Amino acid sequence: MTQLIINNIDATILEQLNARAANHQRSLEDELKAILQEVIDAEQVSKMAAFIEQAAQMRQSLADRVHTDSTELVREDRDMKSFLMPCKTPRGQYPSAG
Repeated sequence: MTQLIINNIDATILEQLNARAANHQRSLEDELKAILQEVIDAEQVSKMAAFIEQAAQMRQSLADRVHTDSTELVREDRDMKSFLMPCKTPRGQYPSAG
């Protein structure tokens, strides 16, 4: 596992960290790991909440629109492609244009 070294920590902060570690019945190292994990977890929750809010806003902005069934759109796209591209012959070759 990788080491992390932090130099020049204020004595007051170090005392508070030691007190917090003792309060949670952990070593200072384990307490620091827990604090870092809490920050990362909170950040991920915050990002997820922002995403959920953005999705809700998008749904709300699209709520009044009439939406086409995607099956119809896929079918139209396939029909257009088959119309524009010639079919392969039984031997797997495209017919010549001549």
